[in-house]
Amino acid sequence: MPVRIIEEETLWDKFVESSPYSTLFHRWKFLKIVEKYSGYHLAPYGIYKGEHLSCILPLFTRKKSGLKLAYSPPQQAVAYIPYLGFIPDSEYARMKQHKKEPYLDFISKGIDEAISAEAPNHAFLSLAPGLTDLREFRNMGYSVDLGYTYIIDLSRPVDELWNNMSKTCRQTIRYWDDRRVEVRPSGDIDAFFTIMRRTLEKEGNTFFHNQSPEYLKEILATFPDNVKMYTMYSEDNPVAMQVNVQYRDRLLFWMYGRNGNCGSPVEYLNWELIKMAKETGLRVVENWGTETKRLNAYKAKFDPALEVCCGLHKSDVLGKLATMTYSSITRVPGLASVFHA
Repeated sequence: MPVRIIEEETLWDKFVESSPYSTLFHRWKFLKIVEKYSGYHLAPYGIYKGEHLSCILPLFTRKKSGLKLAYSPPQQAVAYIPYLGFIPDSEYARMKQHKKEPYLDFISKGIDEAISAEAPNHAFLSLAPGLTDLREFRNMGYSVDLGYTYIIDLSRPVDELWNNMSKTCRQTIRYWDDRRVEVRPSGDIDAFFTIMRRTLEKEGNTFFHNQSPEYLKEILATFPDNVKMYTMYSEDNPVAMQVNVQYRDRLLFWMYGRNGNCGSPVEYLNWELIKMAKETGLRVVENWGTETKRLNAYKAKFDPALEVCCGLHKSDVLGKLATMTYSSITRVPGLASVFHA
């Protein structure tokens, strides 16, 4: 099986741009930033069919508490990326099912070979939306996890988007609208981390407590057209902050939260950004994280649909024992965001 490490940024990014399954998180420079700040080593694998690059897998590895771990993406507590994993080429997306099946069999074996080359005790891949046919992996002994993400279809008229939101959500938005608040671009990452650390101090070991603000600063500096931060002000005081990721026709609500006990301003901030996304011609807004009931109750106010996301994991005997005994070592929360509305 022709599986090898890719060392050329141009080759990697050309593939990412051509694959309909790719995300901004798959871009070479993004992966390198994650490697720099996460403590994981990046192994950028390519699966070839002859000389044709058919699939890529950015795999992150590290040793922790005597275990060799292989993740894509790294744990949320250090990377805060909802999904990554392998992506096939554009040819796969155009295939009819009778051609997809042998192609996927080929890709699956290549992915397994790449993971096996790292000899991990525990491996976990969280895949981007759209990659749901994982039967071959299951046949090879992988466990398949089913997850979801929330999406808002922006093809609907603004009035329909508004009317389909919950009554309490609309009331909250009107409340803040009457106070003449302002939403504008900002870049004060230090203030954002300070707010989130203070707000989430009772949540335990979160990304904002583990990671340096420099991580997000470098991402914003590297991808200014894709990753943007907005602050909602009331009388020049920041009451809510949000970081979004725009890639192709999709806007991801990546990180957001409110500043202390100032009511519930996030509904207003989210709504303003939904309208901005529609005005700029985007197709979908994604509000990731569907695994926490408290947060789900908030996100459901915007009348989103559910989109399926899948995960793969596999462990040897030592990895299985560690998973049962020390969940913090091997846990990778699938699509579990942390914010404070």
